[in-house]
Amino acid sequence: MATTTQRRNAKRQVRLRDLGVPALVPLWLALAAFMVRAVVYFASRGQLGVDAHAYWLTGNHAQVYGPPPNTHDAFLYSPAFAQLVWPLAQLPWTAFFAVWVIAETAVFAWLLKPLGAAWGVPALLLCGFEIEQGNITGFLALALVLGMRRPGTWALPLLTKVLVCLGPIWFVARGEWRALRTFALTTAVIVGLSVLVSPHLWADWVRFLFDHRGSDPSAPLRFVAAAACVVVAARRNKPWVLAPAMILASPLLTGIGEYLSLLAAIPRLRAYERAHTEPSA
Repeated sequence: MATTTQRRNAKRQVRLRDLGVPALVPLWLALAAFMVRAVVYFASRGQLGVDAHAYWLTGNHAQVYGPPPNTHDAFLYSPAFAQLVWPLAQLPWTAFFAVWVIAETAVFAWLLKPLGAAWGVPALLLCGFEIEQGNITGFLALALVLGMRRPGTWALPLLTKVLVCLGPIWFVARGEWRALRTFALTTAVIVGLSVLVSPHLWADWVRFLFDHRGSDPSAPLRFVAAAACVVVAARRNKPWVLAPAMILASPLLTGIGEYLSLLAAIPRLRAYERAHTEPSA
């Protein structure tokens, strides 16, 4: 027999289905029109794919760490990420950006699939700002979801946007030491191989981070608050809390808006939560 929780979830799904695709078509069209206007706006100002362009330049310039944070074409991530995108960065810029957009769109579509078409399409359209900028937030959301089963994927947040790497705190709070060891070993192997290839880039990155430290005085406090949220969520088996916690822990308070698409991970995280908390029928 179905449990009380399963019956409640079934009723909720029925209510959501009452607002099917036809009822939400106006919302789809409004969001699509808004995103088209946004793309035209940024393209007219030469800002389309502004973040992805910084990644592309790492494969085409000898000096990887040049412009400071919050400036055009500033690259802030570890040398390991620059080495990861190097083969793709050998493409012309337009081809690189096209591949990036297709890949990130596919990631968001997969993350939002549990919502169904009616709600998944408008949610995907809301991720359009992230996609047109070409940042890595979609891939961070993917790492968050996959990190529940494959802890090594948390190496991506750590080696890019360091402060949003909250997965290890989740593992510690839950006493999942094997997962923590897998994460640490995966990261150590990636860093080790990267250092062997380009030791000078790691020295440049450390120097770059040191020179631009403390650009947001609220960052340490927000990180502590985010870590506390993760500890509570881990004790209560609420993995979806990791998504808003990562937003809270973002390096710059003024840049929190660009992290909002991390919320796209919630549908998959909620599905994971249900699969690991509900008893069998």
